[in-house]
Amino acid sequence: MFEYNFVAKDKNGNMVKDSILCRSRFEAISLLKERDLTVVSISYSSSVKEEYREKGRPAETKKQFFSFPAASKISLREFSIFCRQLSVSISSGINLIDALQSITHDTENPYFKKVLLEVNNDIRNGKAFSEALSRHKRAFNPIFIALMRAGEESGSMSMVLDYLSQYLEKNLQLQRKIQSITAYPIFVAAFFSIVVVILTLFIMPRFQDLFAGFGAQLPLFSRVVFAINAFMIHNILWITLGIACLAVIFIIYSGSVIGRDKIDRFKLNMVFLGEVIRKASLARFCRMLAIMIRGGVPIVLAIEISSRACSNRALEKAMADVKDRIINGSDISGSLAKDENFPRLLVQMVGVGETSGRLPQVLDTIASMYEDEVEGSIMVITSLFEPFVIIVFGGIILALVLSVYVPIFKIAMTMRG
Repeated sequence: MFEYNFVAKDKNGNMVKDSILCRSRFEAISLLKERDLTVVSISYSSSVKEEYREKGRPAETKKQFFSFPAASKISLREFSIFCRQLSVSISSGINLIDALQSITHDTENPYFKKVLLEVNNDIRNGKAFSEALSRHKRAFNPIFIALMRAGEESGSMSMVLDYLSQYLEKNLQLQRKIQSITAYPIFVAAFFSIVVVILTLFIMPRFQDLFAGFGAQLPLFSRVVFAINAFMIHNILWITLGIACLAVIFIIYSGSVIGRDKIDRFKLNMVFLGEVIRKASLARFCRMLAIMIRGGVPIVLAIEISSRACSNRALEKAMADVKDRIINGSDISGSLAKDENFPRLLVQMVGVGETSGRLPQVLDTIASMYEDEVEGSIMVITSLFEPFVIIVFGGIILALVLSVYVPIFKIAMTMRG
């Protein structure tokens, strides 16, 4: 039996702070629900935290930005397949060690195979699955570890993995759609870029020398194009260095706390794209929050961890304010309503979910709605990308060609006259 300190709200919205003795956190949450208490936060007592620290189990999860997976050496597809295979194996009655052993054998990625072997060995030596995962934070991010810990304690690991794999598979499907739509425009852009480089570096200078040899008076349009072309050729090193310096400055600035805050806030305020980014971030938040609530994670901790799925500092700060309001006695919908970052429809639907006791289902509905809207917007943007590329590069090539052919026609007409 372990002692858990908890903060909860009764039917009247009054805050209740107390402790309870239970075998697991999930059992403690279940008992509190039977008392008609809504758990706001629950944690081990100080003595239990010390015991867990001695065993090497982290008492808290460090803040990191959300990404699946955390390591660039593991693709989204590989991680999605891992979650699906593990979910199917556990739901089929295969024990965790055998399931991991089979998945490891079929894994082609050497890095991921090595990580899974070490995780499996740790489990064989008596460590919990979440504890074994926490030793490889480059491969498994804090959200995944927290979900697995909740799944272990509640006995719902298969369900949590199933919901998580569905989420990852949908992201992967959208990623593939975007790649298939943008493949041709990218090819066209690359082809046009090569043509422009050849015209600029090799063809245009020769025609410029040819016209100078004739002593012809070039039209204004041709003189402007040739002047720009000559400037770029003679200063290509400085132009390249300037672009590189600007890129480095932007990377350093965006990596700073102030820069990241301003950039993320600017993203949300962009015309059209800002709303798409906001809906995509809120969809990820709602989906992860639903999974964590189903896994038995207390509301406050679930909001804190799920907020990292937004991948936007402005929204993460707004979520932190929401968490503080909930701790101070406000309900979730009321806390969301006090911030303009959250659409009114989202607030109303969350309120319905709280009242009806179906918050995870409502959060899934919200996430699906926003995901569909984001997918539609992305499809429109990517569909417009091809004609945009053709118009821009076609215009550049047309300007280069006209700057050459107009003087040729003028010289031909002069010689004929």
